Amino acid sequence: MISTIYCGTFAWNVVFTFDNVIDALNHCNEEDKTEHIKLPINGKDIMETYGLKSSPTIGKALVHVKDEYIKNPSMTKEDALELVLDFLKSYSS
Repeated sequence: MISTIYCGTFAWNVVFTFDNVIDALNHCNEEDKTEHIKLPINGKDIMETYGLKSSPTIGKALVHVKDEYIKNPSMTKEDALELVLDFLKSYSS
């Protein structure tokens, strides 16, 4: 039997076994822990600082900042904007 497990905007289609359900729920639990992190910047900061318009790239940059912020929660706004600049340079290459 195939089952769908929903977790925020993420859905897993899994063969219904106990281990698969546990794996999917553990993934959801990890996602929930990082979903509501308050970053030192937001999309508006990125657009204003770098003169960009709203786009999926802004969201991808924020995901990159979030990943790094988890490793270094003392990150400042300036640090985060520098990360975004590096991300944008590598993303456009």
